[in-house]
Amino acid sequence: MKVSYSLAFLLIILGVTVAMPPLSGSSPAKPVAVQVPSTASLDAPHAIAHEIPDLASLRATFHRELSRHQTATLARALTRDRTPLAYTNAQLRMHIHFLHLRHPDYAAHDALASINDLHSRGYRFAADTDPGMHAPLGTRWDFALLGPYPAKRLLGVERKAGLRKVEDEVRQELDNAREALWMQMDTEMARGRGEGVRMVFTDDVELLRSAVEYYQARLRVALEAVRV
Repeated sequence: MKVSYSLAFLLIILGVTVAMPPLSGSSPAKPVAVQVPSTASLDAPHAIAHEIPDLASLRATFHRELSRHQTATLARALTRDRTPLAYTNAQLRMHIHFLHLRHPDYAAHDALASINDLHSRGYRFAADTDPGMHAPLGTRWDFALLGPYPAKRLLGVERKAGLRKVEDEVRQELDNAREALWMQMDTEMARGRGEGVRMVFTDDVELLRSAVEYYQARLRVALEAVRV
């Protein structure tokens, strides 16, 4: 009987030893498998889709504003005096407005607004008379030298072979456009209520804003495509 009890007691001890977790220095227990969320989707191109605005929607808005702007300009151009003398007089006025813009004794806002007025009636002149309409893409905008920032200027990007190849130029134009929007907004806030909107630093706020949103989104998508 003593042998039986001793054997039973030994078996109990061995059973407890097997069930116990390993002590320090012994082989670690097999880790429990933990399900880790896959990060593969974060590296996929579609993962950034929720962060990037809908290009189709931005494009539609931009082209809608562009069409409105061009229709209004054409309507005003058709009602103006189209004789050679009228064109020459308008060219002379444009030249004078730029002289006033650079002269400290004249109000720059008045000169900028007058230049916009001629542009809104469809007048276009050579670079020596209207330099802003001929400045190369990527030029740092100087309102005193180039006049108001044209709202459809970012369309010049379409003549380039891909946004990535002209990234620096596009970024500069986006900075120019944002500055024009900010200064135009500041001008409107300074005007009293009931005085109406006066286009000074750009010729069309809504068109320029839609252009900035569209082209900065396009540039971002183009750059993300390269990184992915």
